[in-house]
Amino acid sequence: MLNTKTPEQFFTSIEVDHTPRQIAIIGAGISGLTLASELIRKDPDTLVSIYCADHDVAQAGSSNQQGAIYPLLQAEKSVIAQFYAHAYQFACQYYRRVLPSQQQVPHQWCGVLQQAITAELDSKFDTVAELWAPLVQRCTKEESSSLAGLSLPYSSLFYPDGGWLNPQQYCFWLKKNLLASKRVRFFFDSPVVSVQPKPSSNLNLWHPVRIGAEPTRISQDCESESPKLSEHQELYHQIIICAGVDSIDFDLSNDLPITPVLGQVSKLTHDTSAAELKTVLCHKGYMTPATSQYQSFGATFEKGQATAECKTQSDQKNLEQIQKAYPDETWSQELNKANIIGANAAFRATTADHLPLAGEIIDWSWISHYVDKNNGRFKRSDKIKGELNNLWSGLFVMSGLGARGLTSAPIIAELLSSMLLNQTSELDPDIFQWVQSTVAPVRYKLREYKRTKRVPQSL
Repeated sequence: MLNTKTPEQFFTSIEVDHTPRQIAIIGAGISGLTLASELIRKDPDTLVSIYCADHDVAQAGSSNQQGAIYPLLQAEKSVIAQFYAHAYQFACQYYRRVLPSQQQVPHQWCGVLQQAITAELDSKFDTVAELWAPLVQRCTKEESSSLAGLSLPYSSLFYPDGGWLNPQQYCFWLKKNLLASKRVRFFFDSPVVSVQPKPSSNLNLWHPVRIGAEPTRISQDCESESPKLSEHQELYHQIIICAGVDSIDFDLSNDLPITPVLGQVSKLTHDTSAAELKTVLCHKGYMTPATSQYQSFGATFEKGQATAECKTQSDQKNLEQIQKAYPDETWSQELNKANIIGANAAFRATTADHLPLAGEIIDWSWISHYVDKNNGRFKRSDKIKGELNNLWSGLFVMSGLGARGLTSAPIIAELLSSMLLNQTSELDPDIFQWVQSTVAPVRYKLREYKRTKRVPQSL
């Protein structure tokens, strides 16, 4: 296997001889729940335990009431644009297949308008529309206004298959379905402080360490509709860290390049002139169509914040942002603080290259053994002395989804569920391999190894 894969594509498959396979997921947001849903859909024997530091699912980064689904395209076939093109197409198909009624999970396939608010963007969007047809269409300001149902002064890119959904309600619905499967249990109010390998015969089993919890006794924070499932000890064949910005809080993952960025989304009353909006509208920020209760708009981007607290000044920033983008439109200038009826603030887990982290965590000793420090590729076979296993075989991560978690979560869940279960993916094989290498967490270590020509001294 080693001489047929590049390091970016490398992962250690665990050939689990035991049935059922037991998998743990740390984190109960969109990432963890979507992954869990795909795991039990694909394998009728797999059992999943989900550990959540909060009292319920979707209390952190997935707590927004309206989130947009659209790609991040650029005026070139860059890696990031290609990834989000694949992710967007997959997400649109995925949500249309799995989502229940709008009453259960509020959502709307109303399209997304991305406005050319500067002359530079106006020129750039011509290239984007040409490169990425038919995912996106170019619209004049008159066409944009007609699609939006509001007077708009700019031309646009229009994503006809896009739209919005309620992330938190989606997570609540997933939780209900997962519990009903009787193959998933939840541990709420259960922050995991570390993950520890527990070797057993020829397998690497993993144990999530919780404060005050005994691995042989299931505590009161476990919620499961299956008594049989609750009898299992907290030892797992694989663990996936899906904890957003908290994914770096563990010893074995604290070098992941995840940066927290605080964002606040504000909510308007549903009866302003802006409530006439018929599509998701993106400028520097975004605004969604109104529901019967509210209309979301924002959002702020703040680094260096310690807590995710809603602030009146952030509401004001969101208000100023949309009024600055539309200084001559009555519907924007009529908005004021009295129209704001609520807000939601949460941290986004971002990465330096704006791509998710999804795959197995690889230890430095494996990298130094198999990888040429001069080019970041596998060494020639005659340069490799013996075999060496990844010490952290079975430890995965799914994080760094940034501000487009709704768009990227489905394709990442498809990727990881196939890897974890050693199954053929529904993705085209070439796309699967490309996505796997593009989002592999090991990419950052390989870049550092190639740049410094050494492993970190602390190791």
